[in-house]
Amino acid sequence: MRAFGVAVLVLALAAAASAFYLPGVAPRAYADGEPLPLLVNRLDSTEAIVPYDYYRFDFCEPGEEVGSMAKKHAGAKVSENLGQILLGERIRQSPYHLMMKRDMVCVPVCKPKVYKNADDADYKRIANIIKKDYMQHWILDNLPAVECIGHCNAHGPTERRLFRTGFPVGCHFGTANKAMTPCTETTVRNMHAGDTFLNNHIDFTILFHESPEFVGARIVGVEVRPRSIHHASVDDMKCGPEEPPQPFTFKKEKELQIIYSYTVLYQASEIRWASRWDTYLQSGETASIHWFSIF
Repeated sequence: MRAFGVAVLVLALAAAASAFYLPGVAPRAYADGEPLPLLVNRLDSTEAIVPYDYYRFDFCEPGEEVGSMAKKHAGAKVSENLGQILLGERIRQSPYHLMMKRDMVCVPVCKPKVYKNADDADYKRIANIIKKDYMQHWILDNLPAVECIGHCNAHGPTERRLFRTGFPVGCHFGTANKAMTPCTETTVRNMHAGDTFLNNHIDFTILFHESPEFVGARIVGVEVRPRSIHHASVDDMKCGPEEPPQPFTFKKEKELQIIYSYTVLYQASEIRWASRWDTYLQSGETASIHWFSIF
């Protein structure tokens, strides 16, 4: 009888875990210009068993916006359901400001981050997770952001675009040109062994659906494209595809300055709210429980 009870408990926990992120709330329609709450989640890696809170690292925080006089602080925690708790989620508000159907190009996220030398603790933490293939996971309207990793230019019915949830913090070329996180033409250029690059820029493509059946627009897709871009300053930012990447290494530089930025483009879609999960169900990825987060 005791074994039966344990089995029932295990099945219940598995069901809760598998239910994570499945659409269980009513559709939400946003008015033009309405703020969209972008959330950040834990960082994890297939090369390491320990996940980390987003704000453990020296990424942009609320209150650090350019020109802001407010005190910086970690994003507020977001209420989590049982499935999210079992999966070790650590969901918090982000410093990114998105508004429905308002395109934004090459916007700085916060004031520049400056590192004096390679022994800086904040610098070493980020460099370490880049080399260990840690991934960021963001959420918008209860949809995890996805990155296209294959057939990205496909539009016909015979070829399907391939996605993965999340995106890498950066990429690194170790000895013998073997890297845990592969650098690609979509992220950096002029790469060689020993270089580490930080994905300090994100291109958002937010798909929305409108219909006479409801007022406003519903989010039906969140795609991100991480890139490494070297910005001279917050007053001289360029985010075109030809821009040089942002090395995350000290060579001859006396200090390293990092500027985080993002671009947001909205795209009308025929995908209905009830079908917006097809991209995730077709990706073939499965959720995994991070026991270190739970205990």
